[in-house]
Amino acid sequence: MRARVVDSENAYGDERLKTPAMPLIDVVEESNSGTRILQCMLRARVTDKSGNIRCVVLPLDAPIDVLRGEANSEDEDLSDIDDKELNEILPDMQLALAKKGLLLQRSALCFTVRGPIRADYDDCLELDQGRDEAPQEATELVTFDSDATGCRYLVYAPLNPVLIVTKEIESNGLRQEAVMEEPDEIVEAAIERVYEELASGPDDELFLQMEKAERDMNDSNKKGNSGGGKRNKK
Repeated sequence: MRARVVDSENAYGDERLKTPAMPLIDVVEESNSGTRILQCMLRARVTDKSGNIRCVVLPLDAPIDVLRGEANSEDEDLSDIDDKELNEILPDMQLALAKKGLLLQRSALCFTVRGPIRADYDDCLELDQGRDEAPQEATELVTFDSDATGCRYLVYAPLNPVLIVTKEIESNGLRQEAVMEEPDEIVEAAIERVYEELASGPDDELFLQMEKAERDMNDSNKKGNSGGGKRNKK
């Protein structure tokens, strides 16, 4: 299957194949510590009913979340944690993930990990989201104890792809921001098309693009670390 970028010249989203098929873009988020970046692959680009350009993007690295508990039984109550507790357990969490060959990153919008994640569809977690929503299926990455809190934690990645709706903030479309408002039916249709493409089978072009992006980022990091430059204070 060849991946497509959906472009629209009108409100109904006429589809045209674009080249390159899947450009890489940076989703940016401003924080007190500076600009955070989440590198993503552009999967769809449409014009919504209000005439705004909206993009559907797929993160290259896997978004993750962490809960207090370890999901040993269906009856166990897993708890969300606040930012203060998250900051306290970060060193232990980073070490636990590193032992699994996973690099923890504070990206825009979320934490992500880079490395081999093996999804087991026959033995996945089902996390109750409350209300009338269906349980979220997830892959357990690691459980660990934190000396900072004396508690045990579960780090997981959603089993289904995480798609983000964004808007362009540069004329070339390479830097974008997440859109928080509810998508209209045109954007929803684009999201559904992307999910269908991702679910229809292996996407060789996607994996080639992701491998190339990872090599480029690794090369860039090596160049940035050479020469013994000074570290800027935050």
